[in-house]
Amino acid sequence: MLTVSILIFLSFLIVNEISRNETGKANRITTGFVMDSVENSLTKVEMDVLNEAETNKSYSTFLNGQAQSGSMMLYDLVGSLRTLKDNHELVHSIYIYRTKDHKVLTTSGLQDASTFVDYPYIEQALRSEDRQWSPVREWKEPGKHTSERVISTHKRLPLPFGGQGLLVINIGVYPLEQVISQMTNPAVSGTEDAVKAEDGQQLTHLLSPRLGWSFDSGIRAGQLFEWVSVISYDWIAIGLAVVILAVVYIIYVTRRITDQFS
Repeated sequence: MLTVSILIFLSFLIVNEISRNETGKANRITTGFVMDSVENSLTKVEMDVLNEAETNKSYSTFLNGQAQSGSMMLYDLVGSLRTLKDNHELVHSIYIYRTKDHKVLTTSGLQDASTFVDYPYIEQALRSEDRQWSPVREWKEPGKHTSERVISTHKRLPLPFGGQGLLVINIGVYPLEQVISQMTNPAVSGTEDAVKAEDGQQLTHLLSPRLGWSFDSGIRAGQLFEWVSVISYDWIAIGLAVVILAVVYIIYVTRRITDQFS
């Protein structure tokens, strides 16, 4: 009875191990798909914005200082920024900084950079090279008590290495999280923090050189998963040893019985 019970137990462990391996493969494929989708979405936003900045002559006119408050060309440029924002649900905001007179053009109009809410980022961007997407940072509108999380990238204007200004693209973290959640099943998987919170197991760790982010995912733990997880290969080895000893014992007893009747 002990031997039969151990055999059933070992069969269960073997099937479970196969299932875990296949789950790990599926998890890596899913996480890779999520990472590629996020990279492609952000790349599309960036390319569309840069293409507009390169082909729309209003951008170079603004940088030269020819487009001032109230001019029709300035209205056209604001309309271009609004269209780019409306066409991409991930975009939080887009603005242009003009080095010549330290002016910032947003979808709301023209203002001095010194009073602009995101001026600290402009100062940092002017001291650095064109970079990939930034870490998550806070964006707080004047008069609002709550802030929003964004990631940002900047390019020098005119493209590709101009010194007349900056084009800054801000992506909202919340809509980006919604895109990711639509591609995953929160009932069984989650981010690294979610998995740890549920005492689950992290199965995949991928790095995105394009974004500078890590994508960590795994399986949330249920009661059966928690119980099986504590079973190590040592117990499997002990079970196999017991089965081998049982077989040896059966052979030994069978021979003793045979010898007695021979």
